Amino acid sequence: NDSPDSVKIAVATMSEASLLMGSLILIIVLAFGLNQFLALIDIQGKIMNLVGSMRLGPAGFLLLGNVILIVLGALMDSISATLIFAPMLAPVAWELYGIDPLHFGVVFVVNMEIGYLMPPVATNLFVAAAVFKKPFGQVTRAVLPTLGITCAALALVMYVPTLSKAAINWKKGVAIWEPFPWSKPGPAAAVVPAAATGGKVEVEPGVVAPPQSAGGVDFTKLNQKAFEDEDEEESDAGKE
Repeated sequence: NDSPDSVKIAVATMSEASLLMGSLILIIVLAFGLNQFLALIDIQGKIMNLVGSMRLGPAGFLLLGNVILIVLGALMDSISATLIFAPMLAPVAWELYGIDPLHFGVVFVVNMEIGYLMPPVATNLFVAAAVFKKPFGQVTRAVLPTLGITCAALALVMYVPTLSKAAINWKKGVAIWEPFPWSKPGPAAAVVPAAATGGKVEVEPGVVAPPQSAGGVDFTKLNQKAFEDEDEEESDAGKE
């Protein structure tokens, strides 16, 4: 009992959905291609050297990162911004400052949403103005209180990792409360550049690893916590 109008509506809907999916696939393909290019030019290493030379600390790094991410969220769509910048910034946050990747991911997503609501670009505001047929200025003024609340929530989530990791910690059976690493160095903080040790890498005080061979393990990426846990296990074994 399908009428011709219903068939036309269905065809039009599928056509619009196909255009949307095509645009998303194009964005994803281009984002992955750009990721490969950025990996070839070692942009992550350059960012780590730049951020490390600024001596920001964990709190300062997140504050600067939030400003950059909000601007990116206002200028780019969230899919391409996440695919391009999350793989670059998350390792820097973890290796230099010990900021958990899950916590950083939650902060990243909140920043993207704030960028979508931040004038003058504000993709979501343009969509809302078009859907509700209201002037852009009126929609912007109406969203400002909500935007302020979202920014306050971002600051709270940013410096209270428990809000983003409580459920995961509870599931793992560890302490739910997780403090922010205000002055705690990240896993790479104890690493000495290979040039300063004659091509060798000091992975912890007094322990120097041999130079990395092609296809070998990158000792600069080893987690300092693994060595601390091993020391604790050896200490417990000695007591027994």
